[in-house]
Amino acid sequence: MTLPNIITGLRILLLPLFIVFLVQAELFSAFLVFIIAGITDALDGFIARHYGQTSQLGAYLDPLADKLLLSSAFLLLTLKNFVPPWVCVLIVLRDIMILIGVALAFLIKKKAIQIGPSKLSKTNTLFQILTVIIVLGQDLHKFPEYFYQSAFWITAFFTVSSGVHYLYEWLKYLGGDEDHP
Repeated sequence: MTLPNIITGLRILLLPLFIVFLVQAELFSAFLVFIIAGITDALDGFIARHYGQTSQLGAYLDPLADKLLLSSAFLLLTLKNFVPPWVCVLIVLRDIMILIGVALAFLIKKKAIQIGPSKLSKTNTLFQILTVIIVLGQDLHKFPEYFYQSAFWITAFFTVSSGVHYLYEWLKYLGGDEDHP
């Protein structure tokens, strides 16, 4: 077990605490846990790349931890009326599309595929994280409504764009281009 995998495991263990704080509408506490989880995400990636501690397990655990944290955040923030439902629907549908795409590619090609995050996907994750931080940080600083709306629309744009990009890459892969996705 590598240090980055242990750090990723810590991020996954923070998820129930984050969910409890969100369910109880303790936004500041949820904000702090989310920030800590974000730091662990940056830290595990840095250590893995810079110290040669990448692993197959980490390649699966890290994006899983991200998806669990962000999906939970958007679902609960939507249920608490902090995020519009359409934003949550786009994010969840994109994630479901990715899972279905991986499963279909496996069934058709008869082998597991590695999906490396694209720059667009990383940008999408960044804006999703920033949007959650902005919403959770309301107790620290209340922005004008247009600021939140802008964050929602920018996040939606990158969510849809990265979903379309993954779809394009999978179609190329399924069409015979073994270098994709």
